Amino acid sequence: SRRTPEPDPDEVVSVLRQTAQTLNQELQSAPEENLFRNVLGATPEDEEEREAARKTAGFLLVNQLTFYRVLSSTDRFPEIDTDTLTSPADLGEYFDLVLDVDYTPVFSFRISDDLPQESLTILKDAIKTINSLSPEKINHDVLGTVFHELIPIEARKQVAAYYTMAKPADMMASIAIDDADDTMMDPACGSGTMLVAAYNRKKELSPTWTEDVHQQFVERDIAGVDVMPFAAHLSCIHLALQA
Repeated sequence: SRRTPEPDPDEVVSVLRQTAQTLNQELQSAPEENLFRNVLGATPEDEEEREAARKTAGFLLVNQLTFYRVLSSTDRFPEIDTDTLTSPADLGEYFDLVLDVDYTPVFSFRISDDLPQESLTILKDAIKTINSLSPEKINHDVLGTVFHELIPIEARKQVAAYYTMAKPADMMASIAIDDADDTMMDPACGSGTMLVAAYNRKKELSPTWTEDVHQQFVERDIAGVDVMPFAAHLSCIHLALQA
């Protein structure tokens, strides 16, 4: 049988970045306290941090839309019907379906509520663009990289969303974890590279692999903590993509 070619990750990153930057422009009129709460978790005193929050809110929304597309491709959740969206806030009805299951760090941010009504057409175009990229067809390891590469390094630094290099994380996990039942915590998890390294090490040591084992790993065995909501958002996506 003929294989369907996967989307080019670099092209996907490029298009998603452009989409995020367009949405950032639309969010410039949003109440600042909402952007600061969603991205930073508090109102910053430093103007550089304020500017970082303004520049990264659109990336959060693009992450939500892209990750929702991946989830809806499993038929577990309905695809977003742009024809029925009457306001940007209507996205919340779709995200609430996921929140009923979990994924709080991904979908609890109500970025779309802060888009003005006149941004509806641009939001619909963003959704159509993301759907046309078919992110669900990208290998999950590569897709995790897409989510991390999407946010420019300057913006990640400003909101403290650093990420550990994968190879050192893998080395640390192999040293620290000797058994599939071992637990781990990263108290400054950033975008979750160390958490994923621990996940993969535990999976390697696990005698069986089922959805229940995955659930055990992400819900009870592996814990990530970060002062920044933005980092928790990225870590949750990174871990979830391992299934």
